[in-house]
Amino acid sequence: MGKKRKNKTEDSSIGFKPGTEFEVNQVKMPFWVNVTYQDNISKDNNGKPIYGTGTILVKKDISEKEDIIKEFEKEGYKEIIVNELTVPFADLCPKCDRKGIPKVERKSNKFDYHARKIAPLTEEPKHKNPTNRPDELWLCYDHKEKPVKCRVTKFDKNHLTFTNKGRVNHEIQKYILPYYVEWKKKELVSE
Repeated sequence: MGKKRKNKTEDSSIGFKPGTEFEVNQVKMPFWVNVTYQDNISKDNNGKPIYGTGTILVKKDISEKEDIIKEFEKEGYKEIIVNELTVPFADLCPKCDRKGIPKVERKSNKFDYHARKIAPLTEEPKHKNPTNRPDELWLCYDHKEKPVKCRVTKFDKNHLTFTNKGRVNHEIQKYILPYYVEWKKKELVSE
């Protein structure tokens, strides 16, 4: 038996020509939630309140759902709905151009050693203890054939961006819907 998917998958109805079909995967973004709320914006002629609906991204984990709702209620908002933040990715891997299942995954830095000094060639380099750096989050694609996993780009949980060598990775945006559809349309028109 294969692994159970963590993310929701939707078959797309978009097929530019035979063989160009793709799946849409809703990838969960850790440490971020999507909060929908109603706010009193005005009153009608009878004095009844008129509510407007708003949506905001909050940098908190879904496990803190009750605390988020209490904070919004304290500010006077009503009908607060807290959902996990998901981003729709196409199933084409940016690293190897094969179909795969995207997900944001934790990479442990438990055994991250750095050389303390450059030792002479006759001695072994001296290592200090593990540095206890925090774990990293990566956008990964799981494949059925080898290589089984492609680690594509880091996920910066503080800024909700994907980075490559410390800089924002704008290339990954092509694989997020609706940008993916526009990119494929342009590719087929140029053929």
